[in-house]
Amino acid sequence: MTPPMEEPRSGGRPAPFVRPAPQRRARLRAHAQRPAADVAAQALRYGRSFRLPLATLAAEHPAYADLLFSCPAAAVSLAARRGAPAARGEALYLLRRGAPLVEIMTALELPHWLKKLAPEAFLSAPPDPMPGDPGRAAPGGYDPRADDAFGRHALNFAPQKSQSAWLS
Repeated sequence: MTPPMEEPRSGGRPAPFVRPAPQRRARLRAHAQRPAADVAAQALRYGRSFRLPLATLAAEHPAYADLLFSCPAAAVSLAARRGAPAARGEALYLLRRGAPLVEIMTALELPHWLKKLAPEAFLSAPPDPMPGDPGRAAPGGYDPRADDAFGRHALNFAPQKSQSAWLS
């Protein structure tokens, strides 16, 4: 039984209860449903030196735990403290806010095509800056359009089974 709605003091109609948008509710549910055993199993897929930092990162916020599954390159970059501290802070803020992965990878100055690689490909953090990356025209400049064109070609050469030696 719901309590009766009180008349507002302004004399207008009572404001109805506003529910979060369905996409936001689904995202919140997804964060709450990620079991710790799944996160620990996913962290074991990464290089040995990243397992503890990734588990620590995943324990801080549910969105950080989801990053281990959705974008291994960004997770490793955050765990390895790759890049400028301000860029990492912005990426963590965007993650908590629920921003798209493209924005998070741009904040970390990572090529967007790295999100397609499996966790096993990251025995070490991606170099900063990425060598031969046409997406970075000048230091501090990042062009995602050039990066996407390069990524389509680079991923054609990525092996399907063993990616660990290929990236380095």
